[in-house]
Amino acid sequence: MPAHRIAGVFLRFLPFWFFLVFFQFGGTLYFTFLGPFGQKIAPLFIVGIIIAGNSFLQVLFDIPAGFLLDRFGYRRLLALGVFPFICAAILLTLPLTFTIFLVSVLFSALGWLFSGPGIDAYILSHAARESAGTFIGLRDASRSIGAVFATVLFSLALSFSIPTVGFLVAGLLSIALVFITLSPRDIHSARTEKKIETHHWYIRRSYFRDMMHALRRLNPASTFLLAAIFTGAVFYSTVWFVVPLAIARSEAQSILGAGLSIFNFTIVLLGFLLGKLADKVPYKRLILVGLAVFAGVGMVIGFHLDWLFLLLGFLATMGDEMSSVALWRWLHTLDREHASDGAVAAVINLFNDIGWAVGPLIAGILYVPLGPGWTIFIGALFLLFTLLIYSETIYRLWPVRAAGSIPSKPHRARMR
Repeated sequence: MPAHRIAGVFLRFLPFWFFLVFFQFGGTLYFTFLGPFGQKIAPLFIVGIIIAGNSFLQVLFDIPAGFLLDRFGYRRLLALGVFPFICAAILLTLPLTFTIFLVSVLFSALGWLFSGPGIDAYILSHAARESAGTFIGLRDASRSIGAVFATVLFSLALSFSIPTVGFLVAGLLSIALVFITLSPRDIHSARTEKKIETHHWYIRRSYFRDMMHALRRLNPASTFLLAAIFTGAVFYSTVWFVVPLAIARSEAQSILGAGLSIFNFTIVLLGFLLGKLADKVPYKRLILVGLAVFAGVGMVIGFHLDWLFLLLGFLATMGDEMSSVALWRWLHTLDREHASDGAVAAVINLFNDIGWAVGPLIAGILYVPLGPGWTIFIGALFLLFTLLIYSETIYRLWPVRAAGSIPSKPHRARMR
C-alpha cells in the first residue's frame, strides 16, 4: 500500500485512533485500581468475585451486544457505551462504600460491553481490502498506547486520593466520547427487515441464523481467529495472574511489575509495521510463523522471571501480533457483505472473554503445586494446540504437490 494511501487512512480516521487511545487509557486505569480500592471496603476474595462477575456479565451479553450493534450502528453504540463508564468513574468521587463500589463495577461492565465488538465491527466495515492489515495494526497500536500510558501512570497515581482518580478517569473517558462523535460515520448497516425488490413485503431477519451463516461464510479464517483469540487470552491472563503473585512471594524480580507493560509496548512499536506487512506478505504464511513464535516463546517465558522476561515478552507479543493481524486480514478478505460485522465481532469478543476467565482459573489451581514456570508453560500449551491445528488444516486444504503431478481425483482439486 503506497505511503500516501496509508497517510490518508491515518488522517481520515484520526479521531477514531484518538478515541481508542483515551478510552483504553481511562478504562485500563480504572480496571487497574479496582483491586487496591476494593480491598479498602471488603475482603480481597470478595473483591475478586466482584471483578470476575464483571467479566462474566460481558460473556453473557457479548452476543446480544453484537445484534444491537448491527441494528443501531457501530459508532452510535460505541459513543453510548462511554456514558455508563463515565458514571462508573464519577461514582468513585463519592465516599467509597461497598454499595458504591459494586454499582461502579456494574456500570463499568456496561461501558466495556460495546467497546470490544463495536471497535472490531467498525474496523471491518470501514477497511478496504488492500488496507485491512494497516487498519488492524493502527487499531492495536492505538489501544496499546492507551494501555502503556495507564500502566506508567498507575505507579504515580497510587498516592492520589480515590476521588482524584475518579475525576481523572472520567476526564479521559469524556475526551474519548468527543473523539468518537467526530469519527467517520458507519458506511455499512444491517436492518431487522429486508425488502426484496420483486415483492411488496419485507423478510424479517433471524440474527442467530445470520450470525452462524456469517461465521460459516468466513471459514476457515473465522475458526482460526476464534481459536487464536481464545488461546491467546488464556496465555495472557495466566501471565497477568502468575507474575504479580510471583513478585509478592519473592519468586520473581520486582522490576517485572512494570515489565508487564512490555506486551503493550511491543504493539505500540510494531503494530503498524506488522499491519503493513500483512498487506504485502501472504497472510497464511505469516499466520504460521507468528503462531510458531508465539507458542515457542510462550512455553519458556515463565522460566525466566528476570530481565530476560522483557526480551521474551517482546518476542511473544511480536508473534501474537503477527498472526493476529494476518488472521484479521484473512477474515476481511472473505467478508464482502458486511451485514453481520457486529455479530461476528461479538462472537470473537466472547471467546476472548472466556479465555480471560479460563486462564486465572487454571493458574489458581496449578500455581501452588507447580510454581510459576510450569503454570505459564501449561497456559502456553493452548497456543501450541492452535499452531498444530492450523498447520494440519492448512496442509490438508492446500497440499503441496510435485510440479506436473496429476491428482488422483482431478475433479475435486480443480477449483482449489
